[in-house]
Order: sequence, then C-alpha cells, then structure tokens
Amino acid sequence: MVHQYRFGFQTLNWYSSEAGGASKYGSWNLLEDMRQETLIDTTHMFNSTSPVARLPRPPPKLKAQDQIRQSSIELNFGIPIPSKNFNATNFMGHQVPYPWPDISHVGANNTFYYPLKIVQSPMRINVTVYTSGNAGILEGAINNEQFIQVETPNTGKYSIFQAAPVMQFNINQTTVPSLVILRLKNTQNGYNIRSIDIVPSTTEWFWF
Repeated sequence: MVHQYRFGFQTLNWYSSEAGGASKYGSWNLLEDMRQETLIDTTHMFNSTSPVARLPRPPPKLKAQDQIRQSSIELNFGIPIPSKNFNATNFMGHQVPYPWPDISHVGANNTFYYPLKIVQSPMRINVTVYTSGNAGILEGAINNEQFIQVETPNTGKYSIFQAAPVMQFNINQTTVPSLVILRLKNTQNGYNIRSIDIVPSTTEWFWF
C-alpha cells in the first residue's frame, strides 16, 4: 500500500490499495478512507453522524482484491524470474510511450514499482540495477519490506552504464503463483537507470 498523509484521521487517513505513481510530493491515485477497513475495528474512529458512516465498508477496491485472493483465479502475470536486462522504464503506471530509453530527467526520491511473478516459494533472489552518471544512493525493497540501500557506480558519463551492487531479497509467499512488488527508489538524483536483472540466488540457504 502507498500511504499518504492527510488531515482528519490522526496521522494516516487515506490509502491506495493498488499500485500507482509515487514521488516526494505524494502518491497519485484515487484514495480511500482508511476508516472503511473491516479487517480491523475502525468504528471507534467515527460516530454514526459522520460522513464516513455512509461510506461502503469494506471499500470497493479492497473488496475486489479480497474476492480475487479468495478465488481460484491464477495470477499469471508479472515479470518472470529469472529476467535479464529488463527495461527499467516499464515500471507500473509508466507513460506510454516512455519519452526516454532509460529512467532519466527525474528528481530525487521518486519510487518505481515492478510486479514480480512468483512460481516458487520460498526462494531468494538477486536484483542488479544498471545505472549511469554520478554515484548516488539507490533503495530497493520487496512489498515495502526488506529495505536495502546500495551506492550506484560513478560511470563518468550518462551514456555508460554499470551494475550497482547486488541487492538480495527473501521471497516467502504462502500461495503460488502470486505476485510481489519490487520497489526501487532513487533517494538521490544524478544517475540514470537503464535495466534490471532479477535472478534466483545460487547461495545455499534454509528457512528456520
């Protein structure tokens, strides 16, 4: 979920229940009131005369997601693993056609989301991002967890791309096939992002 600060419900009032654009200025989605949630008791957060009491509970987007998750519909889309040289401009909600061959001309603290198709779990994956330009901090995460920051290489030119250090993530889905979201955030500007390698780790490991 992409959370956004709003006035009203203490700290977090609104949330988006699906992928969308997010930057340092906020998230860009149709947002729903968190008080419409039914998986936790939110009734103490409003009274019977509040406009919130007239809103549907659960909200339509969450209801639809729950119905899909509880059905036999197979989630057979997403970036397959392994994938090599995946074009980074194919993030969720990207402009079509994308105006540049790589992610460039963007400010700092922009977040890009990539759906990964999981057909085996548990597993460990290695994510390598290819960047150019100045050194900077790149942040990766899976489903807003396992946050990892790496320093991108200084390639000297924006036309020369090199691999940033590998980011390694654990995948532990209870249902397969399913989706997880790879989240990349350019916490500093000054570098471009061209492509991503997503491959299973060859490291032997075990879940405890």
